[in-house]
Amino acid sequence: MDDSAIINLFFARSEEAIKEAQKKYCDYCYYIAWINYTYPV
Repeated sequence: MDDSAIINLFFARSEEAIKEAQKKYCDYCYYIAWINYTYPV
């Protein structure tokens, strides 16, 4: 699902939006958190 469709789900207050965002961005967010934890500024 593309970003605009996910945003539209959030604006429609659909619980499906959280599931779709998690499917698309979970690995990316985990990676960013890992980088920040491993290499603190």
